Amino acid sequence: MDELSALTGKPSDEAKSSTTFFRAPLLRILFPQIAAYVLCECGFSFSPKAGTVAAGIALILGLFSCVLAWFPENNRTNLKNDLWTICFPLAVFFLAGAWWSFRAPKDINWRGKPETELVLGIKIETPFRSAGKSWSGLARVESAPEYACELCGARIFYRFRKSETDATPHEGMRLQIRGVAQDLSADDWLAPEFRDFLISKKANILLGNGDSIRILDTGIATSITAWFAKQKNTLIQILIDPKNPREREQRILTAMLLGETALLPQEQREDFMLTGTMHIFAVSGLHVSLFAALLFGIFSRTGFPYWSIAVITIGVSCFYVLLTGAAPSAVRAWIMIVFLLSARLLGRSSNPLNALVLAASFALWQNPSLLSALGFQLSYGVVASIFLYGIPLANDWTSRSPIFGYIPYASRTPLQHFLVRLRETGIGLFSISLGTFVAGAAFIAGSFEIFTPVAVLANLILVPCVGLLLGTAVASAVLFYLPGGPPLATLLWEADCMLMFAVEVFAGTAAEISDGFETQFRFPWMSTLGGSLVLCVFSAGAFFEPLRSRPLLRFAFPPVFLCAYLLAFTC
Repeated sequence: MDELSALTGKPSDEAKSSTTFFRAPLLRILFPQIAAYVLCECGFSFSPKAGTVAAGIALILGLFSCVLAWFPENNRTNLKNDLWTICFPLAVFFLAGAWWSFRAPKDINWRGKPETELVLGIKIETPFRSAGKSWSGLARVESAPEYACELCGARIFYRFRKSETDATPHEGMRLQIRGVAQDLSADDWLAPEFRDFLISKKANILLGNGDSIRILDTGIATSITAWFAKQKNTLIQILIDPKNPREREQRILTAMLLGETALLPQEQREDFMLTGTMHIFAVSGLHVSLFAALLFGIFSRTGFPYWSIAVITIGVSCFYVLLTGAAPSAVRAWIMIVFLLSARLLGRSSNPLNALVLAASFALWQNPSLLSALGFQLSYGVVASIFLYGIPLANDWTSRSPIFGYIPYASRTPLQHFLVRLRETGIGLFSISLGTFVAGAAFIAGSFEIFTPVAVLANLILVPCVGLLLGTAVASAVLFYLPGGPPLATLLWEADCMLMFAVEVFAGTAAEISDGFETQFRFPWMSTLGGSLVLCVFSAGAFFEPLRSRPLLRFAFPPVFLCAYLLAFTC
């Protein structure tokens, strides 16, 4: 299968069971859906009435597509195919828009209104980390007094004292809270950046000074969430020994393994931030993939049938994702693993780009407002850059003037094999590092106001080390729970800490010599636009034949475009 076939999701010859036009590729379904979410999140919102109309249009187009699919073959087959190609994606687009209007919070204009004491029934959507003596987060209003019934369905930012309840607020919990509702933009205690973030989430109302909290429903996943939180805390206590001279390295490794950045010492946090490698502490595809690969590799040598190995890998990987808090990037990686492992069971070709788009569609179906979250943008943007830019660049580079190409493969010495593999590995790591840097630079520049070119080289060295560190850390954590395993687990953990010390020294040295440029976009949305345009350039290079046939233009244009964009729109 060539590169274009792999990216567009066309099955291989062995997997083709039918070539009829109504076997729509997965991307034809998912891309219109994501396009509808993007337009709705950017302000082209479907009102409740417009959502009903959109659902009707989707139904009509969907029925028309079905009629076309089963219409007898005739001399107008090409016209029928063209109509299907147009009508089916449009049906998906309007259906996604109608669904978004159903899920989206009501847009309430609370500007200029006086402070009002209210008793509201709310359902917590996103609890924030505990700060000081108060709880805070985002919630959806489910019930309100008759004189404020327009608040039902709106999203608010709540803040109340911890002393008012003994329970820790979590996602899905329903509360009845009596507090003071006020215009969010009029609050003087919130930082401007945080206020803009809340408004971007369509939370225009602050419900604060809560003096009466009553739990209506703890949520269906309370016991499960509490159990995973308990297991996580227990593992942290096992992995970090305050009396150990390498406690600092233990804290860094535990933060990397479980995604708990709060465990990072401040000095190390700044070092990894300056070198553009802070992403290694967010449980992402790197973590989940290594964990799944380790499981799959171990069970593959047991002689178990493939379906049982796939089920075990998917199940235990899900346990790890839930243990680490189910971050969007971790969920994305897990969904991709499920997709790729299931494809073989179903006799289909495994297409990673299909898996990525499917994971993004599932996440946005659950919560369309994730589009504006930096973690979502970086997670999916970086992985897309690996498929669209990093891997193709590595393949093109290694195919040009290969070393020892004049010597038959069977006649090469072990040293020559090693040098060839070393060259290919280095090219692959650099290509992927460059792709991820170019894809995420605009997003990071807008959020952290820094552009760090040294991140390309830092990632080139640190990412392989992180793979080794994480693999050993996972093995240590598992051995701690096995009978007779703690002694070996302790030995592996100490060796991991020694390697972590070397990585820490490198990160500190790289931070001292890093040459970062301060950047600031004139408008916050320009960072998202810049990152999206870079991904569009990557896609054009992969799918547009005039660029695909000119490798120098295809691979040189994205970094040049990024630099030009930053120079033109940052100050």
